[in-house]
Amino acid sequence: MALSAGTRLGPYDIVSALGAGGMGEVYRAHDSRLGREVAIKVLPAAVSSDPERLARFEQEARATAALNHPNILAVFDIGNADGIVYVVSELLEGETLRDALAHGALATRLAADYAVQIAHGLAAAHDKGIVHRDLKPENIFVTRDARVKILDFGLAKLIQAAPTFSATMMPTTPLGTAAGMIVGTVGYMAPEQVRGQTVDHRADIFAFGAILYELLTGERAFAGESPADTVSAILKEDPPQLAEAGRVRGPALQRIVQRCLEKKPEQRFHAAQDLAYAIEAATAPTASGVASAPDTTGNASRARRGTPWLAITAAVAAISALALLVVATRHWTERPPLHLLRFTVPLPEGRAWRQGPTPFSVSPDGRSIAMSLTSADGNHIWVHRLDTFATNQVAGTDGAGGSVAWSPDGRSIAFNRAGTLKRVGLDGGPAASILQFQSGSREVASMTWGAGEILFSRTSGALQRVSDAGGVGQPATTLEAGDVGHAAPAFFADGRRFFFQRLTPTGPAGVYVGELNGAPPRRVLPEASSARAVGPYVVFGRDRSIVAQRFDPSTFTAIGGTAVLADDVRVNQALSSRHLAYSAAADAFVVAYLTGAGSSRLIWLDRTGSERGAPLGVGAFTTMALSRDDSHVACACHFGPLLWRLEGHVDFAELHERASIDVGRDVAS
Repeated sequence: MALSAGTRLGPYDIVSALGAGGMGEVYRAHDSRLGREVAIKVLPAAVSSDPERLARFEQEARATAALNHPNILAVFDIGNADGIVYVVSELLEGETLRDALAHGALATRLAADYAVQIAHGLAAAHDKGIVHRDLKPENIFVTRDARVKILDFGLAKLIQAAPTFSATMMPTTPLGTAAGMIVGTVGYMAPEQVRGQTVDHRADIFAFGAILYELLTGERAFAGESPADTVSAILKEDPPQLAEAGRVRGPALQRIVQRCLEKKPEQRFHAAQDLAYAIEAATAPTASGVASAPDTTGNASRARRGTPWLAITAAVAAISALALLVVATRHWTERPPLHLLRFTVPLPEGRAWRQGPTPFSVSPDGRSIAMSLTSADGNHIWVHRLDTFATNQVAGTDGAGGSVAWSPDGRSIAFNRAGTLKRVGLDGGPAASILQFQSGSREVASMTWGAGEILFSRTSGALQRVSDAGGVGQPATTLEAGDVGHAAPAFFADGRRFFFQRLTPTGPAGVYVGELNGAPPRRVLPEASSARAVGPYVVFGRDRSIVAQRFDPSTFTAIGGTAVLADDVRVNQALSSRHLAYSAAADAFVVAYLTGAGSSRLIWLDRTGSERGAPLGVGAFTTMALSRDDSHVACACHFGPLLWRLEGHVDFAELHERASIDVGRDVAS
């Protein structure tokens, strides 16, 4: 019997019905303890007394609760109230993939994005020994912010490392059917599945291939006039080529689909993570991006001499109010020239940069730059549009700190304010809190936003991660012996892997690749800093230059020669990381950076606001302190600490020979 609005299950109040399926009825409910909206799936009363059905329902809850991944529905709780068994999960707003396919095939880029997210979710489940066994468009949900969630692990079978009985002894049943029938949905089942044989994670990869085919063509890979005809097609036939099915697709995607749909499990992709990497590589914008780096033999140079070399757009985020357009040329080793388009981005009048390693961020599509700025009326985030040259303040960002990050869809911005990490949508509305820092703890130094999680660094310690929906911060990396901290996190396009720097007392120890699944980090660029994944390239810092090099994400290897994109880039040495002040768009090949050392003029004012004597000097100042008698000021800057007198100055090296420094408080060196 359906539950009515106002019915209470434990601490949950039913609000309305959302739908029903073979595994139960789904309701919208309110969690009175945490004050949030949730979804509750209730096992139908008619079958709640069926031990087998109840066991499968509980298995769904246990299997899903064991997973913590942004592309899998999150399970919060399970309970039994007066004989009503229920499971509580996150409430999703959006549509199923079946609904999204109602109007036919999706654009290649969108289809690839959804497919990569599905593959990442499957990889997380498979890593836990969980096989879905009923993957289909109806069990895949697309939220309003284009995040994919895999639903309904009700048919999942926990694969034990050392089972005490044969898996073939387990009865298999479809949703809502009698025992002894095949598990799954006709049209998406692997051949071994329709034969009733033992299945493993490769059955999910077959179903994935059928879904990917449907995303790209709008047609089902296997469809007959009857279920028997469909089963026969799965066992004996291959679906039409992608081009034959309606739209011309790249041969790389055709090969991926074919490999997923191989009849024999051993001929398919062996891991969902490999599948995600393959799709990313197949859809990377190599045809419209930077010129490829050469191979070390020089053969590629001769073979591709006729390739048109297109431009990278470099947006130079400078304090200057003058817009400047310069076309410069840099060279790849043994390659034709790489053309760079440069121009400055003026700041709004009366605004200056907030202090921070990189107080700005390029949007994922390369069309906007979010900037953390300060002025007489406070600190705010501003967004400059590169296509319209409009610069507007983002509502709800008052008091913003010096770090900013874009959401993967470019619709929201994350920033820190007064001990809280927040997010705000560009379409208006109040800023929402993501993470409250403990009293006295250091706030965000730099951050990056991936697939449902934000990764951030502080001035010391390991990287931290937190769900972009809010939650508790958790370590994302582990400090090794000799580490003082990890810095400069930057997600790959998949939102799961990321670059970061290891910091030691003697300086940076190179750029590493980490993964949110806990895989051990790998050093990829020993002498580099501040790395970013930009299309098929890695862009990184070398001394005070921004450099690009071809990068293979499957082997984490930099390949061939390098190209210098910019020199004289500002360096934040206060972090002991030589963090270059730049940001990059992963697909649009837009790089924004600050030039020079961020010099400013230091002047001495009396109580009336009048200057006293000549300017004391110019430098990249970060902190300063007055002596008790107001006769000296001690400053820390990127080039070292200095001490100025009211008239003239003295070199700081001279101060080290003195017994003490008479200043009002400690000065950072």
